[in-house]
Amino acid sequence: ADHAWTTRSDAGAGCAHLPSSYLKRLYFDSLVHDPHVLRELVRVAGADRVLLGSDFPFDMGTGDPVGALRAARLADPDFHAVRGANAVALLFKE
Repeated sequence: ADHAWTTRSDAGAGCAHLPSSYLKRLYFDSLVHDPHVLRELVRVAGADRVLLGSDFPFDMGTGDPVGALRAARLADPDFHAVRGANAVALLFKE
């Protein structure tokens, strides 16, 4: 998206900044079904922007969202942030 924004005038219509700059305004679900993808999501978006997801009670979810999070082998601070600290911070944000 950043490449298109810098290359094509029509791709940047209505978007004042590089598309990637908006990542810090969004939150993401940790349930991506692949530990490598989850590590990359944390790297690109930041551990503080990822919340633990399960998709419960739907069939595409996981019965063990914390286990899926553990499989990504994130650094301890990132693991704890995604596991619940980010949700607490978001819910009690002033």
